[in-house]
Amino acid sequence: MIFPLTPHSPDFGISWITSSEASQLPNKTSAIPGTDNFITGLDVFHQLHCLNMIRQALHPHYYKDHLASHEDSEGSHVGHCIEHLRLAIMCNADISTVYWQWNARKQVTQADARITHTCRDFDAIREWGMERQVTEAFDYETFVDGNPVFSEEDYV
Repeated sequence: MIFPLTPHSPDFGISWITSSEASQLPNKTSAIPGTDNFITGLDVFHQLHCLNMIRQALHPHYYKDHLASHEDSEGSHVGHCIEHLRLAIMCNADISTVYWQWNARKQVTQADARITHTCRDFDAIREWGMERQVTEAFDYETFVDGNPVFSEEDYV
């Protein structure tokens, strides 16, 4: 199966890295057939994809066809996304402080969600992803000899 990628999509999917960059990864990644590059992706874009899937799941009457196209024999793509975001939140535990203030109208002390965060340069991250975007159709069904092999036993 070959999936074309659109360069204007915010969920632009996969990126390429050089063999030197791939050798520095903690886990082996696959070579891109017919090139000297390897396939990768930044998890932030996977997380944004998952957030969008959950957003769509909250409006199934509007997105039912799109949601159905993401289901597989293993179950809910949305369930995967919720678990993936849970782990991302825990692994990247944001310790920005939530402050509490008196709300005179409600006569209660309450949390103020206007939290000051120290952030990474998301524009630079997105630019890196766009510069490295695999824009040709990627053939997911072509095995490149030497690529890592997914093991169902390793997947929890």
